[in-house]
Amino acid sequence: MAAEIGRTASKHLSSECGKATSLSSPGSDVSLDSSRVTTTTTTITTTTTPPCRNRSSLATAQPAADNNQQQQQAPINADNVTSTAEAVTEVPGAIKTTINIGFAMNHVNDQENLKQLSLAPVQVNEVEEMDTQEETPNDGGGDGTDNRPINGEPELACIVQDQEMEEDEARSEATFRYTVENVSKMKDSQLSPACYVRNLPWKIMVMPRSSQTQERQPQRSLGFFLQCNGESESTSWSCYAVAELRLLSCKEGHELFSRKIQHLFYSKENDWGFSHFMTWQDVLDPDKGFIKDDSITLEVHVVADAPHGVSWDSKKHTGYVGLKNQGATCYMNSLLQTLYFTNQLRKAVYKMPTESDDSSKSVALALQRVFHELQFSDKPVGTKKLTKSFGWETLDSFMQHDVQEFLRVLLDKLESKMKGTCVEGTVPKLFEGKMVSFIKCKNIDYKSTRVETFYDIQLNIKGKKNIYESFSDYWCKFDDDVVSRCTKQEAIEHNYGGQDEDMSMAVKHCTNAYMLVYIRNSELENVLQEVKEEDIPQELVERLQEEKRLEQIRRKERTEAYLYMTVNVLLEDSFDGHQGNDLYDPEHALYRVFRVRKQATVHEFLELLSDSLKYPIEQIRIWPFSQRSNQTCRPTLIEPDADLQKPIIDCAENHNPWNVFVELVPPDSDMTALPPFDKDTDVLLFFKLYDPKNKKIHYCGHHYMPVVAKVQELIPILNERAGFPPDTELALYEEIKPNLVEKIDNLTEPLEKVLEELMDGDIIVFQKEGDNEMYELPTCREYFKDLFYRVEVTFCDKTIPNDPGFTMELSLRMTYDQMAKAVAQRVGTDPYLLQFFKCQNYKDSPGHPLKCTFEGTLKELVSYCKSKIKKLFYQQLSIRVNELENKKQFKCIWVGPSLKEEKEIILYPNKNGTVATLLEEAKKQVELSENGSGKLRILEINCNKLLPGPGDDVPLDNLNSSGTKLYRIEEIPNDELHLAEGELLVPVAHFHKDVFSTFGIPFFFKIKNGEPFPKMKDRLLKKLGVQEKEFEKFKFAVVSMGKPQFIIDSPDYCIKIDDFLPRFSGQSTSPHRPWLGLEHVNKAPKRSRINYLEKAIKIYN
Repeated sequence: MAAEIGRTASKHLSSECGKATSLSSPGSDVSLDSSRVTTTTTTITTTTTPPCRNRSSLATAQPAADNNQQQQQAPINADNVTSTAEAVTEVPGAIKTTINIGFAMNHVNDQENLKQLSLAPVQVNEVEEMDTQEETPNDGGGDGTDNRPINGEPELACIVQDQEMEEDEARSEATFRYTVENVSKMKDSQLSPACYVRNLPWKIMVMPRSSQTQERQPQRSLGFFLQCNGESESTSWSCYAVAELRLLSCKEGHELFSRKIQHLFYSKENDWGFSHFMTWQDVLDPDKGFIKDDSITLEVHVVADAPHGVSWDSKKHTGYVGLKNQGATCYMNSLLQTLYFTNQLRKAVYKMPTESDDSSKSVALALQRVFHELQFSDKPVGTKKLTKSFGWETLDSFMQHDVQEFLRVLLDKLESKMKGTCVEGTVPKLFEGKMVSFIKCKNIDYKSTRVETFYDIQLNIKGKKNIYESFSDYWCKFDDDVVSRCTKQEAIEHNYGGQDEDMSMAVKHCTNAYMLVYIRNSELENVLQEVKEEDIPQELVERLQEEKRLEQIRRKERTEAYLYMTVNVLLEDSFDGHQGNDLYDPEHALYRVFRVRKQATVHEFLELLSDSLKYPIEQIRIWPFSQRSNQTCRPTLIEPDADLQKPIIDCAENHNPWNVFVELVPPDSDMTALPPFDKDTDVLLFFKLYDPKNKKIHYCGHHYMPVVAKVQELIPILNERAGFPPDTELALYEEIKPNLVEKIDNLTEPLEKVLEELMDGDIIVFQKEGDNEMYELPTCREYFKDLFYRVEVTFCDKTIPNDPGFTMELSLRMTYDQMAKAVAQRVGTDPYLLQFFKCQNYKDSPGHPLKCTFEGTLKELVSYCKSKIKKLFYQQLSIRVNELENKKQFKCIWVGPSLKEEKEIILYPNKNGTVATLLEEAKKQVELSENGSGKLRILEINCNKLLPGPGDDVPLDNLNSSGTKLYRIEEIPNDELHLAEGELLVPVAHFHKDVFSTFGIPFFFKIKNGEPFPKMKDRLLKKLGVQEKEFEKFKFAVVSMGKPQFIIDSPDYCIKIDDFLPRFSGQSTSPHRPWLGLEHVNKAPKRSRINYLEKAIKIYN
């Protein structure tokens, strides 16, 4: 097979861990033939997601070679050590479980290094190998090197020479010494002068320590520790480092004594080392060579990661900024950095038209925003708006995903968004490759070819340590929001495979997991073209700048929020259409929202209203809403003389937000000011009209009335408001509180006597007198009583994850049948084809199903709901719910005769049925073979191994799937229906290396006693349907009681049926059944089959 690589090929081997790394560096042009990759100078961008190192070794050190007692000692914190026998414990939560690290080369200035390129041999599969050759660059003049920065931006001043690097306080490593004088008289701990690494002060801490030996004899030792940021009062900082603590020899020819540590330094553990670095006797022994003139010299070599939680200026030290991690978005951060450095793609993204896009749903606009901030921002860039544009919920950002899968989904989305624009075709132009597969006959002139396109190819990289012999000395490491410089060794050797033979000085050395991006040398000019500010459309720049301006305003508002309060203003039109109690629904009202300083006076607020509503102050009156003791909320008066000069927070009685009704002069009125209102003699009344025919409430305005006015004086006013004839007889009711509306019978009495506790804001409900009994709710009393029992219920489809559902307003007095009919009408189905489920008390998920014979009311179903939103779940059925309740749901696996694919099926046999009835039910759902036996059997599957299933007469109640045990139904092959003498059905399972590492689809296979092994293999090959070349790699074993006995693949070997007969062992009451194991490589993705948290990655918008 020959393959032609396009411009970019990418590979991701593993995504099971939380670490993702981006590398940018000089690379090579790649072309593939049947077994080789040739390389020339070009640029490689690499994204890796290596498996994270087990952190249990963080507090351990390499043992000393010459001291058995000291070999068992681990580095510890100086403040927490009292004896040599102390245990070392990890700091809970001190190390992130998800770490995002990326590398991108800062600059390429070393031309000699660029000339020397060699790729490590890479392995395509077990047969073919891909090696590399070094070729002379031939695409340009001169020495063939390109010294442009990889991201097309100006060269950075932070590239310095080695001598300058040693004096740089932001450097990643350093070696420093401290000489202790008068050692024999030392009693207290001593600290060396500070040496700055990663802008943090590091000091040597040395002290004498006393302890007891195992024989409980007193012993004195030298305590040697490394302290980081010891004088800082901050508690939020942390810095991961590895170090070698050395005691130097004063004699020529004597070796120094050293120990290594690795630790996450933070405020509570800011020093780490050994309380018993060396016995005091050995330190003072002149023959050992460590002391001279009563002095010893201690040395530390430390390599540190960039710190977190301190003021680390990534832009200053590297010229780049990082991306904030939302929880588990390290894989995404790594990929975004890689795409950002693909300058041609960045240019194309900038040119995508997004002027009319919704800023919260546009993926293209969100990606433009991220790229723009990465290019121009001085601080780490957030990605929440980007993931929100994907349509992701908060939980999605805490879920780990495959970076290769995410790349494909994102590129597909970008490609579709670019269609019909000036940048259409950019994605395939950059990332699409072509592969030519051909078959060529040796003896005749025939050749068959097939061309396939791809965006990524799979390569297995061998564990070679030295990939490139020479690169630029300085690299940049992208660790989420922190970007720092690192060495070539850390960037290449410690992120590109290899074995960690010793605890090396590399920080967080991880291996083997990559997405490699190759850029063809001939396309270097295009892909890495410089991205200038003028390449960004001006309208995009203006939009992003406006977003930043608004964000700054919002940030300022949040900062000053304690000085302000919110006033929600309701005008009279806000009361129109309200169908409930009181005048408005607080959750759905149309407020005019004002942000007012708390110490502003009411009069100043009136001036603000006047300016906003364009009404003079004398045409405005404020009526704050206040909560009454009877659970109602009604307007009350602000006294003009006493309250206008009060601070608004005092009038609001510290309520925030503060809801007020603002009365205005009617627009069609000739009045120049509102009529006067006397709080002692007048009352403010509101009116509602009830229409029994349509079961509707209509708001009819407000009116000032003298408290001594008779009720009948309201009749003409109400008829006029309702548009009735003046002599229309009306029935008047007082709305007292929810579920309490009383009729006013005596219309000749004054208001103050008729209305209960007459107050401003009282509500009069009226309707026509007459024959209203024909209606379902003839009076407003019945209407409000019915309203009291009405509740909004959300129904969610149980079969759709995170289904938002739909909301219906139902009566709590509804029966099950009434509820089912209402929901069925909403979803368009039969009520008996719906099954309902209660919502669990403390978990937003369906509980037990409701029986269709439930005799209670809706109130009993939702009264336990803790949240204000009442929720029920439902599912649509294929059989009637009354039939389903007499059946049992049974989930199992169905596998066809080819043994290639499994699928889950759900059966509904009768509750009191047996396995036989279950198999009959399965026949109705599955597709049987055309010439098959037509008979089914049930088997047990446990950890990809097979066991015989229960008999046909076993009751279904005895079948329980639990843990890893599943049930599988399959059609019995014709040759397994009847077994002759000397034949046996044997379970067969696949495994790799370990018999407990089973995988794939197990099955039964018929063996014959005395059958030659090659003949059995031929039958097995036919049953499996795999390629003969692949089958040759299989090994065969008889596995009994967890131990494999491999079969010698010899023509003379014959199958012995006795090897597979069940046998008893030890105290076991049931026989152990041997099985035939097929040992070979598992080529399926190594991901958990049952992982309820992990789901396919999607971009919804």
